[in-house]
Amino acid sequence: MTTPLILVVNSSLATDPNQDVLGIIIFGFDFLLFTLLFIAISNRIADSKAAKVWPKLAPVINGTFHKGIGLTRPHLVGSYRGLPVRAYVRVSARSRWTFTYYFEIVTTLDTHGHSWELYYNQSPHAAHGWEVKTKDETLKQRLMHSGLLTLIPGWDYLTSVKYRGGKGVLLYRHQIYTRNDVPSPEAFQNQLTLLKKLAGITRQVVETPDAGNRLNQR
Repeated sequence: MTTPLILVVNSSLATDPNQDVLGIIIFGFDFLLFTLLFIAISNRIADSKAAKVWPKLAPVINGTFHKGIGLTRPHLVGSYRGLPVRAYVRVSARSRWTFTYYFEIVTTLDTHGHSWELYYNQSPHAAHGWEVKTKDETLKQRLMHSGLLTLIPGWDYLTSVKYRGGKGVLLYRHQIYTRNDVPSPEAFQNQLTLLKKLAGITRQVVETPDAGNRLNQR
């Protein structure tokens, strides 16, 4: 009689819902711990690589490299021909294990106005090509006649430019394939020269109503 009783008790314990819940909690905790450890190790490896490649770009902007602490990403701060710039890599999670990386250069202009964006439209429901996007139709016409589109030849379709008029921030973005796939110093300088031209166009079309026509006549 003793043996069957023990089997019944063990069977009841095995099907105890409280134990099932406890098992799920323990599994979830272990998985979270493993994920955090994996992220920490990956970030440590990425930061060590960043410390080797990023400082090579600093002289181009007479700037400094910052490794980043905690949630702060590695970045460069400096100026290029009077233009204050900040460069960094933005990581966008497409899924739990898939990420998209963007090399971004941002500058703050001394002007504010309506926002606009220049990007390559890859929508399956529209013709592929470069597109100027803004809620201000007048500003769009100024941009189209400002020489903006003449800067595009040679651009990769993964490149885009965005002006946040409320903050006066101009952002150049280019998609890259790994976190440390930063441009060479020569390519970085070319991007900065382009950003300088874009800053000039932005100031002109935002500050002066007929600036687009004047720029086109030069």
